[in-house]
Amino acid sequence: MESMRRLAAAILCVAVGMGAAGCGKSLAVPKDFCGVPARETTLAPLLPEGEHLKNWQAEPPGAYADCSLQVDGTQILDVTVRRIEDQLAPEDWRAATKRFSQAAGRNMNFPGTAVIGSDGALVSADCGTPSSYLTFSISFHGDRVEHSGTGYKKLQCFLEEFVPAVTKKVECTADS
Repeated sequence: MESMRRLAAAILCVAVGMGAAGCGKSLAVPKDFCGVPARETTLAPLLPEGEHLKNWQAEPPGAYADCSLQVDGTQILDVTVRRIEDQLAPEDWRAATKRFSQAAGRNMNFPGTAVIGSDGALVSADCGTPSSYLTFSISFHGDRVEHSGTGYKKLQCFLEEFVPAVTKKVECTADS
């Protein structure tokens, strides 16, 4: 059952990526984002057309990381990663649901909790110990944001690849 869900998610990601590739000046998708590999099929749907892409990272992923993508000087994607000792409080999840457009709790392909909307997300990945989590605070801006009931799917597709890659890199996995 889980393998069927993952296959369906992968097919959805490819379809979203193909649908976002219109005509015009497409940017080259960076090979990595926030210190982990980035696939074109999951990152390209988030990027608008433009001339210049800036891929910025304050720190390598670990206890702390801030990363962003800018296109032609406009912030498109901003990610903050923090290691925390305790699960986020219920009021944090309620606030995230109100903060982002069309946000709701979403099922993910990794151990943890996620509220994802069309313009941002709050994710807590379980590191496998009773008191260790990575939180991801994501803001998504630009003309690729779709404020609709299904607008969250592009961001979820990206997060289902990105979050497990970061957790593996910093050795925060349910297996560790």
